[in-house]
Amino acid sequence: MAGRPDAVISHFEQELASYDASFQFALEAARALEQHAGTMGAKFEDSVCSTVQKLIPATHGVRPALLASEDDMYRKQLDLVVHSAHVPLSHNLLPIDWITVAGEVKSNLSKDGDIRETAKTLAAAAMASPRRAPVPFFVIAGQLKARSREEWLSGLVASASRDALSWPVWVAAFSFDKAGPISALGVSESSPIRVESAGGELLNGVIAVKREQLSPSTLCYLWLWASIYAVDVTSRMTMQFMRDQLRKLCEKSGGISVRFEPDADADEWRPELVTLLLPDDKPPDAAAVQPAAPASPGLDSAAAVLSDEAGESAQHGHKVMLITLGDWVDEPDTWDESPWGGSPTEARPGYGYYDGIPAADLLNSCRLFWNINPYSGTWDDVKYAVVAHDGLTRAVVRIDDFIGPFWGRYGFRGRVIADPKLVGELVGREVPRRQNPVTTLVL
Repeated sequence: MAGRPDAVISHFEQELASYDASFQFALEAARALEQHAGTMGAKFEDSVCSTVQKLIPATHGVRPALLASEDDMYRKQLDLVVHSAHVPLSHNLLPIDWITVAGEVKSNLSKDGDIRETAKTLAAAAMASPRRAPVPFFVIAGQLKARSREEWLSGLVASASRDALSWPVWVAAFSFDKAGPISALGVSESSPIRVESAGGELLNGVIAVKREQLSPSTLCYLWLWASIYAVDVTSRMTMQFMRDQLRKLCEKSGGISVRFEPDADADEWRPELVTLLLPDDKPPDAAAVQPAAPASPGLDSAAAVLSDEAGESAQHGHKVMLITLGDWVDEPDTWDESPWGGSPTEARPGYGYYDGIPAADLLNSCRLFWNINPYSGTWDDVKYAVVAHDGLTRAVVRIDDFIGPFWGRYGFRGRVIADPKLVGELVGREVPRRQNPVTTLVL
């Protein structure tokens, strides 16, 4: 791989990077049939399916399939699906809850309409099904017909992720264009591959990675295994070998250089040196914070739920969910929590924080709607959320249970804690100002 010393490139990466040539050879073989457009596309799809089969665990198979639903509302031909080996090959119509990972294959990729429509269809089908897990969705592309390949591929991933509003869809794209192979991944605290910045922050947005940093085949392999591991609880996979190899790779290189577009501002991007994390890798603990003098939580004490938290008082070194709220925004909203035992007409007058905010408004402001995966290991043993505003912690909330998805996002049910011991330990402390509104922190 040009651009990096051979001593830095591990055998693990060299072996996987060799699959770039397999994808590119398949593309050239398909182009030899260019005068027969339909045959060309089918030839490339067949070759891609065969190569992807070599990249995934033997517990799963790969083939094209027709996405089906009971009312045929979400019928969609998928170029490639990864499915459990238990799914009979005689079944060509597969419901979304039988599909572990969905994929599209494009020998030439110049328009994003088909990809975005597929993401929306997958999300809608999952929303109407018994499926509980997010839907991993990836694109294998040959030539990218765009001037700025990084920017265009990042934009494709970002737009497809935003379109899938009804259900969380993890989007990734891998291009094997000889003019410059490149990968783009949607990343968040719940994505199969998470991304930690040099400053220890979990990034939320899209990263683009050139082959000089990590080959598309290597990143595709890691993303596929991580996705299968994250959504298929029956896979019984072990990720330790990949964890060790990825850690060594990031340490030797000093990090992976990527182009990052934050969710908050899709029109801007910045270079970042990052470390990649696989499922169940521990998120970075925040740097030790110095406690400040306890400040008033700014709550209507009559509305706060008084609870005896004896025996559950958070100790220093306890991992909490840190929720950072901005200034208050008057924006009334309603939603239905009846599937989780709540009211079908939940409502809030807005979101954010202001001094003296009533406990009820604070609770509904902080507890939803967030781009997290409550079923990932990130939130194991997290009992409390700490609400921060303007660099100071303002309140503590007990997390009773997670709920969702709501339009592809999640929340929780809980109560504001007024226990003096817990409030004294966790409220009024200085905390890092982070880009992500929801993250983990040790206090």
